[in-house]
Amino acid sequence: MTWFSILITLLTVPLAWWRPGVGLALAANAYLITGALFTQTAGIENNNLLNVLLPIAVFALIIIRAFPRLRYYQFHPLDAIVLVLGIWMFFSSLNTPAMAQGIDITIRYFVLGSSFYFVARLIPLVDPKRIKENVTATVATYWIMAIVLGAIALINLLAYGYTFTRLSVGTINPIPFSLIIASGIIINAYWLLGSRKIPPMLKVVLYGSLGLLMVVLMASNTRSMVIALIVALPVMVFQIVRQQTLVKSISTVLVAVIGISILLFGIAQWQPELFGDWSERLSLIGQDNKGASVNDRFNAYDAALLLFQKSPVFGVGTGNFSTASGGFIGYAHNLTLELLSEQGMIGLLIFLALVGLAFHLMVKANPLARTYPVIYLFSSWNILCLVVSQFSFTLWQHKNLFLSLAMLVTVYQYQKQASTTSRVPFRVSQSSIH
Repeated sequence: MTWFSILITLLTVPLAWWRPGVGLALAANAYLITGALFTQTAGIENNNLLNVLLPIAVFALIIIRAFPRLRYYQFHPLDAIVLVLGIWMFFSSLNTPAMAQGIDITIRYFVLGSSFYFVARLIPLVDPKRIKENVTATVATYWIMAIVLGAIALINLLAYGYTFTRLSVGTINPIPFSLIIASGIIINAYWLLGSRKIPPMLKVVLYGSLGLLMVVLMASNTRSMVIALIVALPVMVFQIVRQQTLVKSISTVLVAVIGISILLFGIAQWQPELFGDWSERLSLIGQDNKGASVNDRFNAYDAALLLFQKSPVFGVGTGNFSTASGGFIGYAHNLTLELLSEQGMIGLLIFLALVGLAFHLMVKANPLARTYPVIYLFSSWNILCLVVSQFSFTLWQHKNLFLSLAMLVTVYQYQKQASTTSRVPFRVSQSSIH
């Protein structure tokens, strides 16, 4: 299967050359591609090569193409924060008995995590005249992956019946699977609400795909993703709708409410077991017994706070959470508490600076978003990933957060430049990004 991974990488290279954003989107979700291609657990374990080879190939291609224009790179304070966080992780790894593990995690942060941020920031330098096309291609690739992976999972549901508790593809973890499905829903909603004129047939396709993605998200039974979507999606919808006339705003909201109600009713009739299980899991949020997975997370949160009390300034060291907490769970499953326990107050302050700058950028970009509404999409996408980070993944696994954050910075910088100045050697037309 090694040759198969190499073949996939070779097929991705021309796409990444054509549109670098396509390559980055595929590289960020190589794990899901592996799971879709190799349905057996052994197959996935033996094909981790793709998860490493694909990002390396895409990164190398983008860096080589951007290098001649590197002097035109536009710095943003978030660049420094992302870098400083990794540097502090390295020094923190020296403050732990498991120093080798800490250094390994720091390397993963730079190579497999924040690298998506820094490489995505180079996309405008690859081809300054096609920023619109690159952004559009990145978004479209995520949507296509969500549709394809969702369709594969739904076919399994129809073929084998509802014989599982959490829908996914192959044997991969349902959380990253549900994340790309939720991302697809946000993109789908953005196209339906943010596009001025949509051909009737395309609108039918978009409504149909939105229904498919929502069915798959329900079947994935991931409460954290539902909560994240409930927070992120209304932000984008509100921002877009408030730019419309009152009548159109009311009609848009009514169509959305009626459409979701019809969809939920249809699912309840078509797959009552699926709907019942999904409703039951959501109902646990308001109960004392929230299920085994949530109870484990609460125990991890308690452990993180206890570790912080032992070493409040520097933390217990990068990658030392599992060992220091007794080994009952690998990491805190909450990025804020993970950094607080392992990196101490210093690490937490760096992370809060990152979050603060991200939200400041969203607010600052809002006036531009009236002309370039894709900023609404990336703002909502960032909120989705930030909320998810409070329930799932460890720091270096937040590839989609780093990538979406970089795209927001890039779109804001270059569209602001196009609207206000022509002092740099290349310009981006005001119609570059819609």
